[in-house]
Amino acid sequence: MTLVKFIAEPVFDVSLFLNAGLYIIQLYKLIKTKNADNISLTTFMLFFFILLIQALQAYYLSDYGYFVGMIASVIASGSLIIFIIYYRFKRRLKIRA
Repeated sequence: MTLVKFIAEPVFDVSLFLNAGLYIIQLYKLIKTKNADNISLTTFMLFFFILLIQALQAYYLSDYGYFVGMIASVIASGSLIIFIIYYRFKRRLKIRA
């Protein structure tokens, strides 16, 4: 194993979990403010599908470190999408009432 690969692989694996963490930070802000008006649902849905495809690729390549990191991002991104839809739907119901 080369030195570059020895250093790059753990850094790459950690970055996958940092990626998931970024979604969690956005999710926390969304839950705290209970307002999804300034968040692009389309963007996060596209991210979700890209992450899902990357997770499937990692599984196919038997790269389980990459797979676990991508699944963490898929779960975080999916949760964010659910809350965006929930808060938008809830807000629209209040407006109509």
